[in-house]
Amino acid sequence: MNKVEWIYIFSETGNPIFKYENFKSDKEEENHTILSHFLYGLKSTALNLKDNEIKMMEMRNNKYFLSKDTQHGLIFMLKSILKTDHEEIGNMLMEIKNRFINIYANKWYVDIDKKKELLDTLEEDVIKIINPQNRIESFLH
Repeated sequence: MNKVEWIYIFSETGNPIFKYENFKSDKEEENHTILSHFLYGLKSTALNLKDNEIKMMEMRNNKYFLSKDTQHGLIFMLKSILKTDHEEIGNMLMEIKNRFINIYANKWYVDIDKKKELLDTLEEDVIKIINPQNRIESFLH
């Protein structure tokens, strides 16, 4: 079972920058219309966060984690299953956040092909971060 279901990165103005959905099958996919409204509400909550603060909310069978980077005007959102350890998922979110900023933050104005390449690299890193088995395998190689 996947602990992390999705990760989204937005600008403070609400423009989507990155998304990774960690679904095993089409049956698990989110209803994107409902998700859009939900994310808008989460974004409003995230705007009140302090820099590097993580807010966690529980709803139904899930936990939602929010963090903000005020220096770059970014909002990070992660959805996990309810049974996950708060600290473990918070650490994953911070690792993804730091990785994104290190890879991408000072490269806003590169051409579209370079942006795609950077985001593909980030997606590979996200997969390693949220799937511990992948992290172990990459460490061993």
